Amino acid sequence: MAESTNANPGHETTDASAGPVVGVGIAIAVLVGASIIAMIVFFKVLDYYQPFFDATTHPLSSTRHENTEPRVQIDPPVQKLELRKIEENLLNGYGWIDQGQGIARIPVQRAMEIVAANKLNVSLNSGVADSVE
Repeated sequence: MAESTNANPGHETTDASAGPVVGVGIAIAVLVGASIIAMIVFFKVLDYYQPFFDATTHPLSSTRHENTEPRVQIDPPVQKLELRKIEENLLNGYGWIDQGQGIARIPVQRAMEIVAANKLNVSLNSGVADSVE
């Protein structure tokens, strides 16, 4: 059987040259790298100048209305750690709730020991717990 040569095969018969494709890929990689470096530098500059913006007061601040909306958190991870420390102190420390009435706060672990040892007498009439230590 003889092979027939068709002038219009219906598809592309040559490959795209690799040079321009590789060049575009390299250009995109360089652009992405430069963008990342530019963002790092930009954020470092903003981090450096942020205290200046927080410390200065605007000349018209006395004539402006106070913003009652909540302020966006400046550093959420640090603020979360500070909140955890405060909560830990409240749960595991002693302190007065109302010193005038003699109401104090005790650590949760100590409260569980008192309840587990059945050292707590609860008066049904007053609803106030009295320690029997």
